[in-house]
Amino acid sequence: ESDDEAGAVLAKFGVGSPGKPQEQFNGEFKWDGFQQVHTITEQNQQLMAMLGEKDAEIERLQDVIVATEPIPGLDPDRLLDLRMGTETIDADARDLKIMELA
Repeated sequence: ESDDEAGAVLAKFGVGSPGKPQEQFNGEFKWDGFQQVHTITEQNQQLMAMLGEKDAEIERLQDVIVATEPIPGLDPDRLLDLRMGTETIDADARDLKIMELA
């Protein structure tokens, strides 16, 4: 019974049964559209390369953003004063150490 069901499904979709040989294609095949496919494939490759470059640039810029974020608790004005030598009297020892290591 399952063979009958399989045959019915194959017949419904116009496919020959597995036991019978398939008909050969005797028509003509046109190759006209393949240049368009080739052109689109090349464009796709170029766009994918550009996308990869953009992704790398985004990652680099994200690293720059992280690197330039202000450090919590760090006062840039005080460090600048320490660097210029205008404020050394009430300088915090931690700020002096930061300047020493920089």
